[in-house]
Amino acid sequence: MTVLQSSRFREAFAHFQRLIAANDKGHPFTNFHEGVAATWEDYKPRLRKYALGMLNPGTWTEAQVGSGAILQHTISAIEIQDSRANL
Repeated sequence: MTVLQSSRFREAFAHFQRLIAANDKGHPFTNFHEGVAATWEDYKPRLRKYALGMLNPGTWTEAQVGSGAILQHTISAIEIQDSRANL
């Protein structure tokens, strides 16, 4: 496991803050629910909901364990390739 140095995190966060300000008319980053950060990141809750629907764990049965069906659901939920889903 790689440990992220705190100085490296601070550098990356400073870079992120500069990107936000440059793309949001100089407005600083405040949170992911407003401004350009919200625009960039708002797909994530929709993507999660869509992936959980594809995973569909409520339909799994004990008979499916070891059959590859659960693995296929998992792969489908990770490798989403549906451009029609507005994600």
